[in-house]
Amino acid sequence: MSIQNNQYPSVEGYIKEEREGFLGDKKTDELQCTAILQENLVFIEKRSMLRGKPRGEKKVLYNDIVTVDYDKSGFLKTDGIQILIHGFVITIRNKNNGDYFQQFYEMFVDKVHKAKESANAPVSQESEADILAKFYDLKERGIISEEEFEHKKKEIIGL
Repeated sequence: MSIQNNQYPSVEGYIKEEREGFLGDKKTDELQCTAILQENLVFIEKRSMLRGKPRGEKKVLYNDIVTVDYDKSGFLKTDGIQILIHGFVITIRNKNNGDYFQQFYEMFVDKVHKAKESANAPVSQESEADILAKFYDLKERGIISEEEFEHKKKEIIGL
């Protein structure tokens, strides 16, 4: 998949998933997946390797992601994107996406950074009415002119 075929950027890949086996032992499944970068989260749709049957989905908010790393290909493995989420790692391996996989990674990192920046941005506690009242007070005290007040009023109200 590519950005042209979907509303959101996406890649096809493989994901390894650990699960508890029938006897309480750990089993590792390798699944096909599609990772989609949505507005506030990455959506991972999992499918079985042989038949492509749905095997669940995972939705991870960008704010919950600790780090995203690019894992270069090596002997018997393809490039991958490692996503660290408080206590566990998801690795998505490239499946015939070519150079687009690296671009997808860069978009992914950008979305995580923007989510972290907006979460850390100071939130103004003043309403538009409070700010407007302060400028009105400045006008009444003669610190700013009527014209400056009207300009600020339009700016604050969004006219």
